[in-house]
Amino acid sequence: MDATGESVRRLSDFGFDPSFSPDGREIVVGSVGFQFPMERTGRGELWAIDVQSGKKREVARPDDAAQPCWSPRGTRIAYWGLRKDSGQRDLWTVAADESELASGGVAVTNDAPLDWSPVWAPDGRQLYFASNRGGTMSLWRIAIEETSGRALAEAEALTTPALWSGQYSLASDGRRIAFESLDWRSTLHRVAYDPVREQTIGAPLGGSPTTPSATAGRAGRRTASASRSTPTGPAPTSSGRSAPTGAVSSA
Repeated sequence: MDATGESVRRLSDFGFDPSFSPDGREIVVGSVGFQFPMERTGRGELWAIDVQSGKKREVARPDDAAQPCWSPRGTRIAYWGLRKDSGQRDLWTVAADESELASGGVAVTNDAPLDWSPVWAPDGRQLYFASNRGGTMSLWRIAIEETSGRALAEAEALTTPALWSGQYSLASDGRRIAFESLDWRSTLHRVAYDPVREQTIGAPLGGSPTTPSATAGRAGRRTASASRSTPTGPAPTSSGRSAPTGAVSSA
């Protein structure tokens, strides 16, 4: 469709996380979608769709693939997926011309941390991504050779002003990144409890921030429980995810 939202035309009957080729002639999509990367299961593939004709071609058929991102010169496509017979989530790049269709391309990461949401730097020399390798889900980048897709160094951390961030979108000049942020909060309440009838008595009292948990008092007359509420902020998008809520400068 046009930038103004007019002239909508359906290109495909499937597809998630679309990414345009640099020349604008094709869009690469994943065959499976997800809401949270840690909960995603199944097997995904990557397909390129011609913008004019709607003709599809398979780009990668690995063990799994999701959330593709086309490189600046159009030679490779970055994505993340689950390794075969494992819950490990890593990054790969694959040739856009189908020459690495069966192999699934070149692994960029291969370790225990959860890696996802890859996006290329405008010059093709860095791959930015989300990872919990620092303890919390935040922004990381790794030096990469765009032609081969081979990682050139260890990943380095770039913090965002959020407890959890992902779904990155890099500005065309490479100086700023838009991202989605999630903030889970829990509140501890106290309620009277009848151990004989095994029932609570009355309404919960109090309310202080804490981690989710539940426990009974020593005398068995009271129990404490935690409740979790959805944080206030922008409404979720049609994909079920929150809208971008911040931006951060990067070196």
